[in-house]
Amino acid sequence: ISVTDSTGAKSIIYTPAIEIMPMPDITLGVNIRCFSLDIDFQYWSSSNELIDNPEVTEKYTYWRFGFEFMYNFFWPDFFQIGAGIGYSYTNLKTENSAYIGGKIQNSELMGSGFAFITNIHYYITDNFSMVPAIKIYENWFKAVNSKATGTLDLDPYLWQTYVMVSVGLQYQF
Repeated sequence: ISVTDSTGAKSIIYTPAIEIMPMPDITLGVNIRCFSLDIDFQYWSSSNELIDNPEVTEKYTYWRFGFEFMYNFFWPDFFQIGAGIGYSYTNLKTENSAYIGGKIQNSELMGSGFAFITNIHYYITDNFSMVPAIKIYENWFKAVNSKATGTLDLDPYLWQTYVMVSVGLQYQF
């Protein structure tokens, strides 16, 4: 990513080449008959090579905070199929990935995303279920931040698709 700050200084930002990220997905929600409303949080930190700079491996931190709305077909049966949408704020911070005037600094991408979500609730007991899910997030990173440049808008936005496959355990009380 090439950006220019208000003084005209040009910066090159390298993003990590992330293909697979194993991460916890923490969800807190409420079921209202056949509808589910959830708050969702993910956090992961790891190291990976940088795109267009594969000889360099740097640490990155990814976190996402979002809201999800689901409709559960076949409610209140023990087997339910869910379909829904989500919205989230996403942050990707990478160490030593911004090259600015001969200096190397950390960079932070910030943006939002919409999701299409499908899942299956299989209730093992009245209160305990197993929930496999697929979430497809279409993210747009609209700003980048580094110590030297501050926060700059990206034009065009950096679009990224995340596909999350999970198997969750849910306790309902």
